[in-house]
Amino acid sequence: MRACLWIPGTFSLTNQMLSNLRAAGYARGRAIRGAVDAFEQETKAIRRAAKAAVRRSSFGVLEGVPWDEVELEFWVFGHRKHDPDAWYLLGKAVTDGLGDAGVFASDRFCIGGTAGRVLTTLEGEACRRGYANETMESEVVPLDQPGVLVWMMAAGRCGHA
Repeated sequence: MRACLWIPGTFSLTNQMLSNLRAAGYARGRAIRGAVDAFEQETKAIRRAAKAAVRRSSFGVLEGVPWDEVELEFWVFGHRKHDPDAWYLLGKAVTDGLGDAGVFASDRFCIGGTAGRVLTTLEGEACRRGYANETMESEVVPLDQPGVLVWMMAAGRCGHA
């Protein structure tokens, strides 16, 4: 089984999130007094956005039962700076949001693998056209908005749930 989820918005990518973490003083193992932890704020915002997207969609819990072991793919659309591998901290926060929404029992034991890519403008447009024409309605992946497309594929049974 395979499902997709669209999370609209422009979120920070890995380089910016790591910069925010360093600015809060956590790179040395302790916080700087009075520093704003933008990393924590961004992570919470991404988790909330993922949880809200699950609630607005048919993605997620099927007939009240969480998914077993899954594989996740994160395709990031609409970022001006192209860094193909800068999706992973964003993907971690999205995964946590999916867990918060009850999509799977535990992100610790039920994730079989992850992959992702920050798409160039041309790649993004090609993907959007392909999905709108082939497998999804244009409302699922808006043709003019930045966001994250999450693919979830069943990978087997989660023995630790």
